[in-house]
Amino acid sequence: MHSTNVLCCVGAGDDYLLIGGKDRGIDLFNIENKEFICSFGSGHVYEVTEVAVKRDTTQFVSCGGDKVAFLWDVESRRIIRKLFGHEQRINSVCWNSPFENVVCTGSNDGSVRIHDLRSKDPVQILSFKDNVSCVRSQGDRITVSSMDGNVGMYSVGSGKTLTLHSTRPSTYVDISDDNHMLVSYVSEGLLCLFNSEAELLKSYRGHMNKENRLPCRLLDHSVLSSSEDGRLFIWDLFSGEIIKTVAFPELSSFAVCGRNLEKVALCSHNGSIEIVQRAQFKN
Repeated sequence: MHSTNVLCCVGAGDDYLLIGGKDRGIDLFNIENKEFICSFGSGHVYEVTEVAVKRDTTQFVSCGGDKVAFLWDVESRRIIRKLFGHEQRINSVCWNSPFENVVCTGSNDGSVRIHDLRSKDPVQILSFKDNVSCVRSQGDRITVSSMDGNVGMYSVGSGKTLTLHSTRPSTYVDISDDNHMLVSYVSEGLLCLFNSEAELLKSYRGHMNKENRLPCRLLDHSVLSSSEDGRLFIWDLFSGEIIKTVAFPELSSFAVCGRNLEKVALCSHNGSIEIVQRAQFKN
């Protein structure tokens, strides 16, 4: 059990889960038996807002209120690099897929910094008008959500930018391998699916999201999001209908994990963990 106030969790390989939160620690758990394995401490001075794991699971990056992102070596449990440059809290961090020498960070200072780990300083800085709430990177495309409601899709190769405009703050994005994009909008509880040309394909409603940054996931046949009423919502990707809801008191975050992404780890604010099988979500 994580000590208190969990803010984020992420799958780490086939059998493990990393959890971060307001207690400034990052803990590793086995998802089969929910047993605590070890803690990654002596890094963050402020809360941990997001953790991103490298595909080969040898390293992960964490971010939070420190204005610095930390690159960790899993085996030694040590920080091997600090990614500097932001002037305010860092809300989001991600590895590029498939080029995992690149890490992107998004901050309340209104910028996304692109870090090539082979270089000392950020290789590029993208500027936005408001707090950056989430950043994801796939190939040469970087997708960014911000609290002014705009979602930008930036092509590093061509310099082309597509922007979705909304009056609702956008707090989270998830992207698929074919660059379809799922956007979470706060205040009304709304998820929207867009294609790579920023055309709206489907909307998903029913969950509660009035003020918090809630994670969402875009999978092959379903869409997942946590809800402020302590439930995980699962929608059919194509019809937009709610397939199932899973109640979990004080649900704060979730992660899709396992070798075939067959499991969902639910994490609560008080540090408890529950593992559910995605097979339960079928109609």
